[in-house]
Parts: sequence; C-alpha cells; structure tokens
Amino acid sequence: MPNDEQLREALHELRILRERETNALLSGDKDESIRQLLNIISETFSCDLTMIVRNTGEQQIATNSSLSKMEGHRWDSPSFPSEKARRIVDLHAGDLLPNDFVGKFSSYRSFISVPLDTPKHEPTVLVCLSTQAGLFSKSDSMLLGRFSKVVSQALERLELKDNNAFLAAVIEGSSSSLAVGEVSDDGLSLIYVNSAFEELTGYSKAEALGSSWKIFTSEPKHSDVATTFRQAFRDKQAGSFLLRNRRKNGTKFWNQITLYPITGKGSDPKHIVVTQMDVSNRVEAEREHDEVRGGLEAALSSAGEGFLALDKDGTVIYANSRFREFVSSYPVNWGIGSKFTDIWAEYLKIEGVPDDVAKKKAQECLDHLLTKESSHEATLPDGRTVLVNERPIIDGGAVIVASDITPMKAAQKKLRQRAVAIENTQDGIAITDNEGRVSYANPSLLALWKLPNNTDILGRLWTDFYEPLEVNRSHQNGNQLETTNTGYLKKMRLRVDGPDPDIHEVSLTTVTELGQVLTLHDISDRIRDERDRVLLREKMQSAQRQEALGQMAAGLAHDFNNLLSAVTGSANLIAEDSDTPEKSRAAARRILASGYGAAELVGKLLDFGSREQTKSQVELVGLLANSLELALSSIRPGIILSSDLGDIPVVTFACQTDFIQLVLNLIINAQDSLGSEGGEIRLRLDRAPALPAASDLHLGRINADQKYVSITVQDNGEGIAPDKLGQIFEPYFTTKGDSGTGLGLAVVSSIVVSNDAAITVRPQLVSGTCFTVFWPITLETRMQVLPRESILFGNDPKILPVLVVDDDSVVAHLIASLLEQNGVEVAVCEDPFIALEAITEDSDSWGCLIAGYNLQEPNSGQLIEEVSNIAPDLPRLILTACASPLQHLNLNLSSVDAILAKPVVPDMLLRAVKDALARRFKIREQDS
Repeated sequence: MPNDEQLREALHELRILRERETNALLSGDKDESIRQLLNIISETFSCDLTMIVRNTGEQQIATNSSLSKMEGHRWDSPSFPSEKARRIVDLHAGDLLPNDFVGKFSSYRSFISVPLDTPKHEPTVLVCLSTQAGLFSKSDSMLLGRFSKVVSQALERLELKDNNAFLAAVIEGSSSSLAVGEVSDDGLSLIYVNSAFEELTGYSKAEALGSSWKIFTSEPKHSDVATTFRQAFRDKQAGSFLLRNRRKNGTKFWNQITLYPITGKGSDPKHIVVTQMDVSNRVEAEREHDEVRGGLEAALSSAGEGFLALDKDGTVIYANSRFREFVSSYPVNWGIGSKFTDIWAEYLKIEGVPDDVAKKKAQECLDHLLTKESSHEATLPDGRTVLVNERPIIDGGAVIVASDITPMKAAQKKLRQRAVAIENTQDGIAITDNEGRVSYANPSLLALWKLPNNTDILGRLWTDFYEPLEVNRSHQNGNQLETTNTGYLKKMRLRVDGPDPDIHEVSLTTVTELGQVLTLHDISDRIRDERDRVLLREKMQSAQRQEALGQMAAGLAHDFNNLLSAVTGSANLIAEDSDTPEKSRAAARRILASGYGAAELVGKLLDFGSREQTKSQVELVGLLANSLELALSSIRPGIILSSDLGDIPVVTFACQTDFIQLVLNLIINAQDSLGSEGGEIRLRLDRAPALPAASDLHLGRINADQKYVSITVQDNGEGIAPDKLGQIFEPYFTTKGDSGTGLGLAVVSSIVVSNDAAITVRPQLVSGTCFTVFWPITLETRMQVLPRESILFGNDPKILPVLVVDDDSVVAHLIASLLEQNGVEVAVCEDPFIALEAITEDSDSWGCLIAGYNLQEPNSGQLIEEVSNIAPDLPRLILTACASPLQHLNLNLSSVDAILAKPVVPDMLLRAVKDALARRFKIREQDS
C-alpha cells in the first residue's frame, strides 16, 4: 500500500480513536486510549506488536503496548534505540540478539523504532515488532516517524490532563480558603470556590458563585481600607489585605486576603485568585503583645534597675529613666537612635584616651556586647556601686542591665562579719535541708562531733551523730516546740553516739524556704556539775536523815545491846560450863552466834549510810554452814533446804555479817517464791565456776585477773516474769503485795556491789529461779588460825580485884561471872559515886576499872577523868552499847586502855583484862 494511502487510512482511524480517547479519559481508563492508538499502528504495518519503551535510568520497560499482556516487561537491549530511528531485518542474525534479550521478546525477528518527544523528556521510543523477518521497509520507518508525532501529542495531552486533575484535587482539598473570580471594569464575579471557602465563610458554593468583592469583608463601603481593597480588583493588581469580615452566621473574624491576578496569553488578566485566612487569633495575640510590650516598657521605666537595649548595629533602641539616671553624671548622650560606638568613644576620650584608640576600643566593646555575656561592678562618681550585666540577644543586639547594689554590698559586709563570728563561735552551728542533711557546718561543730573536716559531714543526717533512742524520744516530745520570728524552734538534750558520750543541748530552728538551722552547745560539764550538786544535796539530805535516824536509834541500840549482853553472857556461861549437856551447849553456842550477829546489825544501824565495812579474813564454808543453821529455824514446814558445800576451805576478806545476811536474804526470797504446798531450796558452792559474759550479769562486774567462787541459791517455785526481771533489785519493788517489803534483794544488791562481786539471775516460769553470786576470794585456800591463848588467871595472889561499874546490873553481874569463872576477883557496883569513893580510899588495891559508857551521875567521862587524876596508873576499860564513835571528849584510846562493845565477846574481854592487870603489875614492880 502506498504511504499516502496508508496515512489517510491511519488518520481516519485516528479520528475515530480520538472520540474513543475522550470517552476513555472521562471514564478514567487512559491506558486504553493509548493502547487503541498502538493497535491502529500495528494494523497499518501488519506487525504483531507495537509498544512504547522508556529508559528510566535504572531499567528499560514497555510502559504501553498494543497487547496489554506485554506491558510492564523489561526491554533488555544492549543499545537502547532512543536517539534515532532504527530498522533491523532479522534480530536472530549475528549478534544482534544478546543472550539476555529473551523471554517474551525472543520470538520476534524484525523491528523498526523511532524516538518520541515526551513531557518528562525521558529517553522513549515507539517500537514495532514482527515475528516475520524483513517485514519492515525504509518507507515504513518514515511512516512510523510521522505516527510518532501523533503518539507524542497523545502522551502530552494525557500528562497535561493528569497534572490538571492533580492541581484541581489539591486546590479542592486545600485547607486554605481559595476562590477564583472573573474581573472587569464593573468589579468581580466569583466563578469557583473550594471547600475550605465554604467552611471559613459558611456560604455554600451555590451561594458564593457570582458574588462580588463584598463577600470578603464587612468593612464599611466608604472606609479607606474597603476602597483600597475594591480598587485592587478593578486594577487587577496583586496585594495583601487585613480586613474585618462576618460569616454567614454573623460571627466576626479578621480576614487575611491575598490577590493573585492570572495572566493569560494576552497582557490583560481576566481572572484573579483570592485566598483568605482567619487570623483572628494572630490579631488578638498581636494586640496582647502590644499591650504586654507597653506594660513592659512602663514597668521598665519605673523599675529600680537600669535597662539599655541595642540593635544588631549597636544603635540604642531603648533606655529607661533609671539607666539615664545612672549615666547622668557622665557628659555623654544615651538617647534613642544614638550609636553605641560614638557614645563609648566619647566617654573614653573624656577619660583621656586618644581619638583613634577610643574608636577602636569602642568597636571592640560593641563586638563583645553583641557576642559574649559578662558581668562586672562599676563605681559611680557619687560612690554608689552598680552591677552591670551584659547579655547578647539571639536575633542580634544586646541588653545591658545595671543594678544598684550599694545596699547589698553593705549587707555582704555585715554577712561577712557574721560569718566570721559564726566560724569562730564556741557553739556548733549547721544548716540542713528539710530532711536534716547537713549543707554547712562551722569548725566548732566539727570539733563537737570529732570530725577532721567538713567532707565527712556534708550530705549526712545530723541525727546520725546521736543515740537513736534519744533522737526518737525527742522527736516524739512535742512540748519543747516554740514559735519564733523565723519559724519553729525545738530544744532537746541528746547524747552523742560513740565511746565518749558527751551531752549536747540542741536547738533546731525550722526556717521557711531555707531548711533547718542547728545550734549545738556542749553541756557535758554543766550536766556533771548539776549531777554533782544533786548528789551532794542528796548526800546532805541523806546525812541529815541518817543523823536523825542515828539519834533515834542510839537510845534503842543502847538498851538492845544491854539486852544482848545479858543474852550472850548467859549463853557463854552455859556453853563454857562443863556440867552442861553437849546438846544444850550447842544451843548456847547458836544463841551466842545470833547474839553477836544482832549486835553487829545494831552497829550498822547506828552507822547507817557508811560505806566502810570492817572486813577480815573469813572462811566461807563455815559461814555458809552457819547461815544454813540460822535459816533452818525459820523455814516453813514442807520446804526442803539442802546444800552442797564440800570440805575444802574457801578463804576471802569480807564482813561475815554481810555475807550471812546475803545468803539468808536469798534463802528467804526463795522460800517466799514457794507456794503453800512447799518445795525445795538448794544452796551450792562451786570453787571453779565458769564465769559469765558481761551481758549476762544483772549486777556487778567480773575482773579477769580475779579468782571467784559461786554461791547458788535455786528454788523450784513460781519464778520471775521476764518483764519484771529488771526491777527486782530496786528498793521497795515487790511482787508479794502487802506481805513484801521490797528490801530483801535491794540489800543483796548493796552487798554484792560493795564487795566487788557479781550476780546473775536465771528465771524459769515453770521450774523456779536460780540466783548465782560470783564472790571474789584470795589465792590462799587455808586460813591462818592463831592458837587460842590461855586467858585463865588461876588463884595468883598478884592479881588484884577488878571493879565493875554499870547502870545495868544484869550486864555488870554477867561480866563479873565471866571474870570470876576465869579466876578473877570482881567487885560490882551500880553507882559511879560509890566506885569513885572506893578508888579514892585505896587506889592501890584495885587491878583495873571496867565502866559502862552511859553512866549518869557522874557520867562515864567525868568518872574516867576523876580516876585519871586520883590513880593515873589504874587501867581503865569502857564497855559501850553503842557501836558509833564515842562522843565524850574524855573517852578515847589515850584516856582509857580499851573500849569494848556490848555484847562483849568473852575472849576479847578476858584478853583486855589480862593485859590491863599485867600492865598494872609491871608498874607496881617498878615502883617497889
């Protein structure tokens, strides 16, 4: 077919195609319209496939094809035919078909191609392929070139319609209100509004189309802003306007409008685009900003600080009155619009800096202001001190703030003085946060807490340095809380936690927004002084009570000792009488032991409060045995008292009465814990006990260098409740109700402490209580017992008679009986005057004088004084029922030979009388 005829047929097909293309575009199937165009070309050339191949840079792909199944396949040709037309007769001949050109295109033998001009300007070709070799001629290549223009125009139209559709979708979906209007000399008529316009104004598209410029503003028609806005439409000029407007519902808003004339091919615009935006919030914010700025400027004008603001060029844009007042002493002008460099150069020149140097320094100062922060103090000519703070602004420029710190400098001076005082005060001072953690401590506080430096204290709780129990107790005590001018003050006394328990008086002041101020004062010496004064006062009161008790007891003791003298004297006569049965003599000896013990207790009563005890070397096994004999007489029926003492002697230094009293009190206490049904009490002596730990002791202490024995008293009674254990040794504490005195274990406590002993208590609610006393002993295990010296006098004619004078006739005759029993002649009288007459008549006929202490007329002191004058060589012995020191001036060891206490021990009396008579005999021999 000739080319022209082919072309005419092709054009006819194209006209039909264009109608189809329009329908395809309207239906949205644009690829179908291109595919039909490619089918026409395939029919024209009687080929099998026509397609459009694009080179995207990454791959060569068939984007459109007469056969839809071929679209999207890669065209892997080693040389993409994009720059000129090509025609290949046989693709399978030679190397024209590379190995990677396979798959869908490997069955084609010949092709022709021409480049296409596309809107995206990507390398694109129009290709015809045939399975028949040599199908295409040169005239076919030329005809395909003419077809390529039609294909390029079709592609361009499709691209333009895509873009227009995209732009229309963007405009319609835009959040900004947009309208298009036709403009003429008569004004504006809207032809398009988007959805955002409807939402902003409240008018629908139907209501808005055909509207004039009035729909964009509610400003009065003849106002200047409305006139200018209307004229902009008439002049078809671009512009931006801020106008008040009103929505359809009547609400007002500020409308930011922008006009964009649309210029066509001619020079006169026919359409104008109007965008609008609700900027009410921005306008309100600007109004508030202006108000704030005005208020800020007013505040800065009346502020106490001076403010100066520079722009980025160093021009003064603001200076308040306070700043101008600060610089008023300098002859320079800091007015608005002045250049900082000119002002500062002028100031430097006044200070004597050369002009060129002043300008250079002024520029350097400005550069520093605009780039760096700084702060320094300046002294004004009137003596005031000003703190100058210079700060650059982020957007360029700088701000200078000047503050009068003259009062602050004066306050700092006072603070420094106070700080020096705080640092050097003897009291400890600290500042803590609200939780009590220390942030400052003066040196005195470190010394009180015994810390080398403040690094060991900062951040620690101040309560860590005191005993926890006392801190908790002080926190729970709200009675010490006082209100002060600065906050709340709490005073407390706390003991330092550690081996050296000093006592501090702590004042804790809570200050709002600061924390707590802690003040410490060491009151250890004051507490000790107060304690000493209290102890001294108590001792004085105790001494007064003792004196009163002593005076009261003295009279009773005298008569009681006289009675004991009668008892012990009679018992001694019975015990020494060989005709008395042994059973009766043993009973008499027990009477003697009890009598002498009672006499010693009377002596202690008279010496009430005295810590000094008469101690001697005693053997504990015998004392324990005697204690058992004494206790057996008071044990109730049904109670078994047993012992395990052993036979080896145990020697110690002690007051035997104290020891017996200790054992008896423990046995009686054990008896009281046994019920009416009875029980068992066991006394045990352990010569090598295991010593307890200090924590197990209830009283006393254990000396590691001391040897101890243990005396245990154990019962199987009701026991002691654990919560009462700490109180049993307190005076007057008793669990026996009205039947108990609360003094038994208190006496035990006193004896244990005074003898450097110790005691443990093991309570057992079911099986009774065990008291164990750890008693110190000497390293000797045997007592050195002196042999009893024979005191019998016999019928020696050299022995002169003894004169006994006592107001108690019973005591006097018992002493006489004791002496006569041992071979001494005795004369007894109750009247001191008769005794004095007998000695005056013949002093040489008497061996010695034995006189009672409490004689009446004359008293014993007067009697001894008279006898000393009449017969100075006559030995004189005093018998007293008082164990306290003799109060008569004439009665002492220099005026008498011996002072014997009632009830007198027979051996002591006999030995004293024998010594007196021997001295009397020796003196008489010397005189002869």
